[in-house]
Amino acid sequence: MNASAATVPGAYTTKRVEFDSQGDTLVGRLYRPATLPPGKGQPPVAVVIGPVGYVKEQSPKQYATRLAARGIAALVFDPRYFGESGGAPRQFEHPAAKAEDLLAAVDYVCAHPDLDTSRLSVLGICQGANWAIDATVADPRIKRLSLVSGHYLYPAAIDGFFSVLWAGRTSADERITGGRKAREAYENTGAVEYIPIVGTDQDADRLLPAVPTYQFYIRWAERSPAWAFHGLWENRVTKMSEEALWSHQADQAVNQLRTPTLAVVGDKSATPPAHLQALLDGMPGPHEIRHLGQIHAHIQFYDDPELIDRAVTEITAWHLMDQD
Repeated sequence: MNASAATVPGAYTTKRVEFDSQGDTLVGRLYRPATLPPGKGQPPVAVVIGPVGYVKEQSPKQYATRLAARGIAALVFDPRYFGESGGAPRQFEHPAAKAEDLLAAVDYVCAHPDLDTSRLSVLGICQGANWAIDATVADPRIKRLSLVSGHYLYPAAIDGFFSVLWAGRTSADERITGGRKAREAYENTGAVEYIPIVGTDQDADRLLPAVPTYQFYIRWAERSPAWAFHGLWENRVTKMSEEALWSHQADQAVNQLRTPTLAVVGDKSATPPAHLQALLDGMPGPHEIRHLGQIHAHIQFYDDPELIDRAVTEITAWHLMDQD
């Protein structure tokens, strides 16, 4: 169901779309190349999933518009519980739901004859890399996978995240226990406890403690009319989200991943290059790592047009490889 359509001359068309996931309506945006080379028929398509707590107007749009301008249609969407999409409780971050929503997006694009879904790919950004991996393991329709500056959630990496960024002030086990108690309270009473996604040291329960992450995200909470194009991001997430997030085991999914996979990384990515290499060494399928070198912060992969252009150049080549 399409509510609106517009064209960026010479680059791509954009269209608001809606589709179902587990009984809830997801709202997305489909970017399609405005023109294709002669004889190319329908464009290949990528489904994009973003970082923790994301809405489609953030980093997914940055990648989707560039992919479409390079000949690959791209679908971005607000997952359940976030942004314009349905679902309750609001702002609930859950790995299984994210993977289900991604597979629902795959269903949506596969139902469209004007897209070449024999060349269907998935792109996961930051924590979205985990749910992109889970969905790709589950669905053979996904022919290629790209992962950008992934924050891979597996025990060693999660412990490293807490030991470096929280400096002994809290641990994954403590946050998992708090998340479990919040879930039990929700199941027993319906009461939802929230914590900030980002904040200052005064926000001891915040999900993400890094200062650059706070500086990037806090501007998205502005709700004045001038910033309506920012979408409906909220600086909160259910506390019960932490139970599943910090106990996730991406390494187990990677050990089942046979779909050709490209991982784009920088030296300050949330999961450093050496740790990424160790993780992908357990992958049975073909994979490559593109190390884009020195960067200032992981968050550059969300917001720096030059770095995003470099990443999308690598992704485009990967998604179109052997498909001419």
